[in-house]
Amino acid sequence: MNLATNTDSNSYGFPITLTAKAGQATNKQTLDLGGLKAINTDSDTVTQKGLGSVVASAIDTNSVTNLIQTLNATLKKSTSGTLQYNWVYWDPSNSSDTKSGYTSKQNLTNASDLTNSFPNRFNNQSNFVQYVEDQTAAGKSVAIQFRIYDSANSKNAITTSNRAALTIKPITAQLTQVPTAFYFGSIPVSAAANGSNGQAVSAVTTNDNQIKIQNANRNWSLTASYTPFTNQSGNTLQTILAVGLAGKTTNLSQSATSVASGNSQTSANYDQNVTASLQFSKNNTAANIKTDSPYTAKVTWNLTNDTPKLSSASN
Repeated sequence: MNLATNTDSNSYGFPITLTAKAGQATNKQTLDLGGLKAINTDSDTVTQKGLGSVVASAIDTNSVTNLIQTLNATLKKSTSGTLQYNWVYWDPSNSSDTKSGYTSKQNLTNASDLTNSFPNRFNNQSNFVQYVEDQTAAGKSVAIQFRIYDSANSKNAITTSNRAALTIKPITAQLTQVPTAFYFGSIPVSAAANGSNGQAVSAVTTNDNQIKIQNANRNWSLTASYTPFTNQSGNTLQTILAVGLAGKTTNLSQSATSVASGNSQTSANYDQNVTASLQFSKNNTAANIKTDSPYTAKVTWNLTNDTPKLSSASN
């Protein structure tokens, strides 16, 4: 049982049914063997509570505490040792690769001791959490297990929990709305041909000229680019398209240009109005500007989550 991985977040291990008979009476009792639920959580929960607290909620507290007390009573009679423990985990790409987490420096007296001193590499500030997030995003789960030892003879574990699947869903910023269109209206050929005398033409503001980002209290960057203004005949105009977002004005180009960014200090729901202005290059000439159809350009917005991804856990 201790070699199998529990993937059920509702059961403390694996169900086993015991049957007892007394005369003509028969009684059946189903128990969970192993002591550890599977853990399905997300990065927000781990950040708020700490991974130790999340794991603690997956331990069969009463049963494990009774087990520890029984083992302590046995040790007092048989050895001079004390109960200690460690946590181990398995890389899902190599089931035989056991990686040690941490050996306790205190006597183990109850179930809460298993996570009260949860190791740094297993908490929300460590590379381990990022490693588990990466595995979860790849459709894999890391298996964890606690083992209990007699400090006087710590070569082999006295007992272990079952292995339990650990998945941490990474929550990332998501771009949910961008402006539908910027409409600059009718512009005289003379204005476009002489660079509009250095004056920018503002876009008409509409209710849907907004950028909306969910889970924005993370590291992210938003870029934008635009194609040349072109009409149906294939004629193009040389322009400067600028967007204003959250008090910052940025001139766009055909390459992706950063227009906004966020971090843990950003509001979780980023909702900002976007303005746009257009200037014309003096390289445009009246003879080359065709008025047989409107000129349009396409703006492309791209949100990138900047949290670094790690290929493996840090030991």
